[in-house]
Amino acid sequence: MPTQKLEDQIEALIKDGANIEEAKEYLSVVRDNMRLTEEAARRAVRLLLLFCFAFELLSRAAVTELSLAGIKIQELPLIHKLLPLGIAYMYYLVSCHYTRRRLLIGLHDNLMEKAMEPFYRNNLEYYGHFPSNFSTHNLLIANSTGLYAKLLWLLSFPIIIALTIGPGIFLVYCSCRCFVEYGFTDVLVWLVTILSVVMVFHSLLTWQGVNRIIPAE
Repeated sequence: MPTQKLEDQIEALIKDGANIEEAKEYLSVVRDNMRLTEEAARRAVRLLLLFCFAFELLSRAAVTELSLAGIKIQELPLIHKLLPLGIAYMYYLVSCHYTRRRLLIGLHDNLMEKAMEPFYRNNLEYYGHFPSNFSTHNLLIANSTGLYAKLLWLLSFPIIIALTIGPGIFLVYCSCRCFVEYGFTDVLVWLVTILSVVMVFHSLLTWQGVNRIIPAE
């Protein structure tokens, strides 16, 4: 069965002015989910950066001992080998959260367009988005023209690239570093590398899944 587009689903729901009041009530549910998704995405990004930083510290032998809940951990090579898997998993979480965030924004804006058309026509749907750097940029771009709007878009572009392909590039570095340090006969390094590749591929499919529900304009 082909994937039904979000806009078509809403069009079928709000046809000839039907279900307008229910749609307005549903908007509050969507906004709550947007807030929860944004908070989860921020936590995942922080942990992703923390894992990347920890891997680099261990690679440079800048840490000789870790303490977790008062227990000293000295098997740092094991942690070093496993960290790429943690990075891959956090990248997968980031892709899931930001994909869901984009879908929720699409749902919110389409509902606004159909149920509260005068507000949508004046770009007021952006004020209903959960506060974040992306939503602020989108708000400013929607209400700006000329060079200023283009500069805002260009400045946000590197952040988007860093989130979508940056972790994958770093994982390639992690795998190379582990193979160089522990050799190509280390079974754990191979296992972590294979699982990381699977997670990265799944993450990329997740990023692309948005266009199946909300077609790119």
